[in-house]
Amino acid sequence: MSLDNTWMQAQDRAKKAGRLLGEVLEKKVQGERPVILVGTSLGALTILTALQYLASLPGGDVPGYVESAYLISLPAAPTPEEWVNVRKVVARRVVNAYSESDWVLAGVVRYVLPTRGILLILGYTK
Repeated sequence: MSLDNTWMQAQDRAKKAGRLLGEVLEKKVQGERPVILVGTSLGALTILTALQYLASLPGGDVPGYVESAYLISLPAAPTPEEWVNVRKVVARRVVNAYSESDWVLAGVVRYVLPTRGILLILGYTK
């Protein structure tokens, strides 16, 4: 298995796009109106990365940029501390929607990245 497989490349691009989205939100290119972010799979990873970027800004608490964030089938397992940081930068709701029976995503992620964090997504705790 190569480290440059398609899934790894897509995850890397989603994280880079998330950083860019975070920078755009920081500069308030959208104006003063807060945004609602909705993403599925790698789009959810992009949103998570953007929110983590906003949380890392000096001051840390920047509510108002994002009204709500909906992450559907997120291919990551953020730590409780990461969720707390993400929550600080969202004014209303952060929703992590997933299905325990989503074996396609679970199988792809498990095949490519068999790490503890990803296995937590699949329900393995050992």
